[in-house]
Amino acid sequence: MIHEDTVKREHKNNLFCAIFEIKENFVHLYKECSGKTITPEEITKFDLRSAMVARPFVNDVSFLTNDHKLLIFVEHMSTNSPHIAFRFLQFYVHVIELWLLVRGKNLARDSNIILPEAEFYVAYNGVREMKEPKLEQGFIKVSVKYIDISFDKLKNHDPKNPLAGYSYFYKNYRNPPTGADVFEYAVQKCKEAGYLSGIVDKEDFAMYQETVTREEEIMYGAWHEGLEEGLEKGIEKGKEELARNLLANGVSPEIIAKSSYMSVEQVRSLIS
Repeated sequence: MIHEDTVKREHKNNLFCAIFEIKENFVHLYKECSGKTITPEEITKFDLRSAMVARPFVNDVSFLTNDHKLLIFVEHMSTNSPHIAFRFLQFYVHVIELWLLVRGKNLARDSNIILPEAEFYVAYNGVREMKEPKLEQGFIKVSVKYIDISFDKLKNHDPKNPLAGYSYFYKNYRNPPTGADVFEYAVQKCKEAGYLSGIVDKEDFAMYQETVTREEEIMYGAWHEGLEEGLEKGIEKGKEELARNLLANGVSPEIIAKSSYMSVEQVRSLIS
């Protein structure tokens, strides 16, 4: 049984990811977060959501600069998470594993590997005042920058700004008139103000939202089901799902086998 608050949170995250996994939209978000300007042509989507869906957690959105010098991570949050800096560190390690795998590199074998640096941001639209967390334990130091993306806190309210559109949608989603359908009300307000044009006015928008929310329920349930089956089976299932995703993205069976503790024959057997 999925708790209603979990579904609402995932519903919100899915809209955020659906909007900002698009490069042309992400550059607006990155400028708001960092104050720096990049172009869509300079970055490539590179995250655990697309390549490691079998994991018990995935990051929201991350992009890799095409020169492989920088990984940019953005998590969407509406509640406080005291361990978000540690989670970002986990995301970075897993993305680097994927980065090495896709490039056919091995830290034990190859020399002169320069790993991408990372920037960590939280796009926050909760109601409490948040403090930017830091992880400082021994040699490990992780800094995270919080950006309040509540509509009233944004400086750029241009309808062409996808971040403003997202924030405006949830401002109305949270404050509907009594008796109104909250989703339909937020959609209508965006249409009237010209926000999220090309997204909320699509006929399949509501259907899409229902679908991705249901997918989160299925993934959440499948994960717990996997835990009940036993850790070993869950790990094996995760390896196979990862291998299938990498195969679908053009990574060779030989490269996958090197880093997944599977034989080349096992990887090839997953090709349908």
